[in-house]
Amino acid sequence: MFDSPHRGFVLTPIKSLSLTDAKSPTFLNSFEANNPSHEYTPNWPSYQLSKVRMASTKNATSSTHFPATYNFNIDCKKVIPSKLTACAAIRSLHGISQNGYYTLFDSSNKPYHAFCDFQSDPGYAWTLIESLSLTNAQSTLFRKSFEVNLPSSECAPNWSSYRLSKTKMMSIKNTGSSTHFRATCNFNGDSEKGLQNRRDYLRVSFCAYDYFLTARSSWTCAVVDYINIRGTSCSKCSIPFYSRNSVVHYHLYINLSNVKAVCGNSDVPSAISGENVFGNYLNSAINNQFSCSSSSTSTTNWWIGGAYYD
Repeated sequence: MFDSPHRGFVLTPIKSLSLTDAKSPTFLNSFEANNPSHEYTPNWPSYQLSKVRMASTKNATSSTHFPATYNFNIDCKKVIPSKLTACAAIRSLHGISQNGYYTLFDSSNKPYHAFCDFQSDPGYAWTLIESLSLTNAQSTLFRKSFEVNLPSSECAPNWSSYRLSKTKMMSIKNTGSSTHFRATCNFNGDSEKGLQNRRDYLRVSFCAYDYFLTARSSWTCAVVDYINIRGTSCSKCSIPFYSRNSVVHYHLYINLSNVKAVCGNSDVPSAISGENVFGNYLNSAINNQFSCSSSSTSTTNWWIGGAYYD
C-alpha cells in the first residue's frame, strides 16, 4: 500500500484492529506471538499477519521503519489490484469454488484465460496447461516435451488441441501455491465436478520430480503422490518418467514396461508391450482400455496446481 505522511515511503499493513478487538484477549499478545487473523480476507477491524509473514516483510532490505496509524482511511481507487498467476491463488484469496475459465496474469502482467478446476481434488486447485485428443497427442507437432515453447489455441481454449506457452507454464509453476502437477483423462469441463473418479490418473509433487519443464533424455524414477492405471493404483510408489528434446522429441510420459525394470515396482496388469501412458502414444502400442487412449477423441489433460487455503 502506498501512503505516508513522508513522501517516498511505502507501507505494508501487518495489523489493523478496532478498539473492541484490540481489547480482546485474542489480540492482547505481542507481535512475538503467532496470531494470524483474516490473512486471506483482509479488513480493517480484525486483521493481523502471521509471524512468519511479518518476519518476511521486516527482513526485506527495504524495511527500515514501523509506523503506527489510527483510523486509516483507504481510498479504493488507489488500491493496486492483485494480479493472480494460478488457480490456487484465486481459490485461496477469493473463495471461488466453481470450475470454469478465469483470468490469470503471466510474468509480464498480461492477462489470459485459463481453465481452473476447484472441485475434483478436495483441498487442491488446478490450472489446465495442456489438453490433447489422442489424434493430436500422436502428431509430430504435439509430441514435444514441455521444455519446448508450443502454444496452441491460447485465445480459444478447448479440450482437443490446447497448450499454454512455456512462459505461462513457468509463471504458473513459479507461483508459491504451485506444488504439484497431474495428468487426467477425458476431463469434462461442462460438468460441475469435472472429474468423476481417479481412474487413469496421476499426481506428483515438484519436489519429487522437478524436471517437468525440462527435457531429460533418461528414465527418472520419482515417488508419486498417487497413480491409477485401469483401476490398479498405488500411493508413494516409484514410477519412471521420460521426456526428450533433441532430434527426436518425446512428450513427458510413463512407459509401463519400465515400471518394474527401471524402478522396481510390480508390473501393471494388462499392460501391452511398449505401452506409454499420459503421452508419447505409439501407434503400435495403443491400449483401448486406458481412458486417455480409448478412442481417437479421448483426451489427455495436464495440470499444475497445489493446495488452497480457506
